[in-house]
Amino acid sequence: MARGAAVAAASELDAATRLRAVVARISRRLQRATSGVPLTPSEMAVLSTTVRTGPVGLGHLATEEAMNPTMLSRVVRNLETAGLLQREEDPEDRRAARVTATDDGRRLVERVRTEKADALNRALDRLAPDERAVLEGALPLLEALAELLREEGR
Repeated sequence: MARGAAVAAASELDAATRLRAVVARISRRLQRATSGVPLTPSEMAVLSTTVRTGPVGLGHLATEEAMNPTMLSRVVRNLETAGLLQREEDPEDRRAARVTATDDGRRLVERVRTEKADALNRALDRLAPDERAVLEGALPLLEALAELLREEGR
């Protein structure tokens, strides 16, 4: 490999490594920004997806959250026990089940979203206007990257 190509490859790896690390750090710090959420990250993800999509089949939920059926069943059972999800028979296929968020589940997701958005907005407000504009300009690319990674995981 030519020196220029090796430097470029190292630079790409460095960019990918840095991006992964910074996204993980931001995610962990935003996770701490919520107060008293008694759920695991997996439970919160399943609840949030259910709130966002409405009544959802367990198969679709497993695919969307990249969870095996056994793990999803355990997570759904925990959320049902906590009164945040409700399991019901699928009217189109009585052998299948789907879940819907309860009012308490929807309120919890909204509270967590608000707390995380507030924490992120406080940090964004500390950036210079041109720095914030750069971040906002990068959002469509980051959204596209997230979609590419989702497709790759299918």
